Amino acid sequence: MRKTDLLAYKPDYYEKVYEMDELLKAQGSSLASFEDLYHQQLLNQFISQADSTGISIFESQYQIIPQKGETLEERRNEVLTHILPPKPITLIYFNQLLRTMNIKATAIVEYGKRKVNIVADRDDITDTQLITVRKLLNIYLPANMLYEIKVKLATSSINERLNVGLSSVVRVNGMALANEDQFNN
Repeated sequence: MRKTDLLAYKPDYYEKVYEMDELLKAQGSSLASFEDLYHQQLLNQFISQADSTGISIFESQYQIIPQKGETLEERRNEVLTHILPPKPITLIYFNQLLRTMNIKATAIVEYGKRKVNIVADRDDITDTQLITVRKLLNIYLPANMLYEIKVKLATSSINERLNVGLSSVVRVNGMALANEDQFNN
């Protein structure tokens, strides 16, 4: 509701009363700011929607100390990893967890080797997201499984001519034996 919304609810008998218009405008702006605060308080109840104040409340509840320079998204992911319910880890659940945390990576399991491969493109994942993935794997992966994080680098092709040459150097050492009588004549 904005300040103009209160004017829409004004009764007909106040139609030409200037004081009532001004009163409703003033009260409308106060009501709008109160409504914004109320709305943000509601959003702070959900980790995925909370602002920095809401995240700091969650951090204090779970005794998480934020690192200096962490972004709001990184702090939000840290809180999420601490409060996730103990649920059996499955491939589908782990990939869904990565999507929930807005990490563009895919988990692939090699069952015979007991190994999990996390595959991501370098353009889609940041260094802090890689740290988050590593934390998740350390928390949720069973102790008898290995993990490997593969980050695909950007590829490019070069259509230039490449000349390759080959040269060789030969060094010959030789020795001739001479008779001393040939020099004295």
